[in-house]
Amino acid sequence: PHLVGRGGDLGKRLVDRIARRCRERSVQLLVVLQGQDPLPFALEVLRHAEANGVATLDLASRHRERLAADAGLQAKWFRGHMTREGNGWVAGEVAAALRARR
Repeated sequence: PHLVGRGGDLGKRLVDRIARRCRERSVQLLVVLQGQDPLPFALEVLRHAEANGVATLDLASRHRERLAADAGLQAKWFRGHMTREGNGWVAGEVAAALRARR
């Protein structure tokens, strides 16, 4: 119970720790937000990462934008959990982001 409502703060601290370790080891870090709808605290963590020089990819917001243009994507990409097609879209987006960073 003492952690209720602290997800954003804990997420920022975790991103900072992981980013520091990645810099120490010369490893590139990409923080990806995925899901059906971006929660405010998750967007806050993503913005924190970006403001601190960490590469980010907001697929939750992109999903919402794509859904506005094609309502059928919800049933295609999510059935309780993300479907094979939805995971394929995520994988393609992550791969493109990684290629762009080279």
